[in-house]
Amino acid sequence: MNDHPTTTPDIWALLIGVDCYMPATIPDLPRYGNLGGCVNDILLMDAFLRERRNVPAAHIKKLTATVPASGPKHEPQEPPERQPTKANIIAALQALAKPDGPQPGDQVY
Repeated sequence: MNDHPTTTPDIWALLIGVDCYMPATIPDLPRYGNLGGCVNDILLMDAFLRERRNVPAAHIKKLTATVPASGPKHEPQEPPERQPTKANIIAALQALAKPDGPQPGDQVY
């Protein structure tokens, strides 16, 4: 059995990892503390998909919120377009429905 397939163009992935929780914008919602390891899990899954499953980088979308090493701990270090906001998650899911996206029979993770 070959552990490294030659190509896997039929796998698509949307990977979301949230370590940094921003303050709630809706009154009376609880404040959640930051996590550790979620973004790292996404980076490991990205590496697995690309290196072991030969998934093209163009088939993988990552949205992450990393706690900054310095400065305020409530603002992710990623630029806004790479953060896992509601709008960005919806846009990423809609992109998967475009004609140049997954085709019938493809796998979406």
